[in-house]
Amino acid sequence: MFRTLRERAGLTAKHTADKLNIKVTTLYKIERNICLPSASILLEMKELYKCTYEEIMSCYKIGKGIKDEREVEKGN
Repeated sequence: MFRTLRERAGLTAKHTADKLNIKVTTLYKIERNICLPSASILLEMKELYKCTYEEIMSCYKIGKGIKDEREVEKGN
């Protein structure tokens, strides 16, 4: 979902990572729901992607659900 917003905004991963002051690998982890962005990064993403609060929070909630499911599966 985060990747969809980034691509919709016409931004490359490198440009986005530079603007967010994070590594490209960290951005990829966020986009693959391996890790979740901090609140400050979420706000920066919202501005950079020119999306609504609802869109960015929807991505976060979906990503959190996927991440939580993976952690439960690892525990089994």
